[in-house]
Amino acid sequence: MKFISIGHANIDITLFVPELPTPDKDVKVLASTIGTGGAASNFAICVTKLGEEAGLLAVVGDDLMGKFFLKKLEEHGVDVSHVEVARGIGTGMVIVINEIGKQRRMISISGANARMNPETIRKWSATISEADFVHVASLEIENALAVAEEREDLSWDPGTKVVRLGFKKLRPMFRSVKRILLNREEVRMLAGKENLKDAMRFLSELGPTEVVVKLGSEGSIALVDGTFYETPALSPLVVDTTGAGDVFDATYLVARARNYGVRESLELANAAAALKISRPGTTSGIPTWNEVLIMRSTFYTF
Repeated sequence: MKFISIGHANIDITLFVPELPTPDKDVKVLASTIGTGGAASNFAICVTKLGEEAGLLAVVGDDLMGKFFLKKLEEHGVDVSHVEVARGIGTGMVIVINEIGKQRRMISISGANARMNPETIRKWSATISEADFVHVASLEIENALAVAEEREDLSWDPGTKVVRLGFKKLRPMFRSVKRILLNREEVRMLAGKENLKDAMRFLSELGPTEVVVKLGSEGSIALVDGTFYETPALSPLVVDTTGAGDVFDATYLVARARNYGVRESLELANAAAALKISRPGTTSGIPTWNEVLIMRSTFYTF
């Protein structure tokens, strides 16, 4: 099976600090990592680590960071043959600041990601059509809609920035989405309903056969064919949450593609995200399929 993910290509520089600096103050970095990032990139790497084929459709710059990005994804076994290299612009970058004991903060530079447009998507038409599964990850809505013109069975994690555009702008996507994956605030914001299950029902009526919601420390919930499935979270040591949602998405979708049931797929996805959270770095902490199976069997009873 081959998964294609479409979205951003970034270099993530993660800094672990004891506190944020005040004006004119210097704070010593306790530890740091540098690696690839972007939701679609994280997704593709996770798919390969879980044992399936993955390809990435994205845009990088013609700089050293772009070369570094492509090299690292190739090392993970991701097909980057269709990644576009934009001339005269740098590769996207995200600075992730992890203040010990507090939520992360991120500073982003769009770079070459801004060069992707609907025409770029149309150039990838054959690749999109030929893939077994296509996942759209945190992609600008005009580009996501261009993907939707190519396929009618997409999985889609729009991300908070896109969800904030409002339901009216996002509604046309639903005709082409089979599985939508969101967090609690996103599903409420998108549906305009405070009650979580009511919000999920509302979205399911628009077309998706599976509405999956990530609840963080409370686990996850899915609505499939009118039935709700709820699974509790594991309780890992939290080191770095960057990329955990992408790991959840990839694991859930790979499990479903392998004909695991909904509840089993949620448990596997929770286990994978827990493993990622317990390790530093955006992609260096992504688990293998065997690690996910062991984690699930250790913490869930059957």
